Amino acid sequence: MTAGAVTELTAMLADLEELVVCESFSADHAALARSAEVVGALGARLLGVEPERIVIEGVTHLRWVFGTPRVLLVGHHDTVWPTGSLRSHPWSVVDGLARGRGSWT
Repeated sequence: MTAGAVTELTAMLADLEELVVCESFSADHAALARSAEVVGALGARLLGVEPERIVIEGVTHLRWVFGTPRVLLVGHHDTVWPTGSLRSHPWSVVDGLARGRGSWT
């Protein structure tokens, strides 16, 4: 593996870790707002465009609008896992496998 590929892999794993360790239980609106900030910052860095933050019934959603033609990408940033589940499902990378809530390799 080249030095550039190692650097890119390291950066990708750091981004994945930041997402996995961000507590974002679906029913916890404050946790979802924090998760939206993490996802928004990551997306802004990678896409070069800040997202629009839309709060509906206390839940923070993100929307990026750019480019022609327009493309719709739908996803979610809640982990569904209850707050505190990091203790039983911690982030790790062992023998090339990333593990943690929401990451399956």
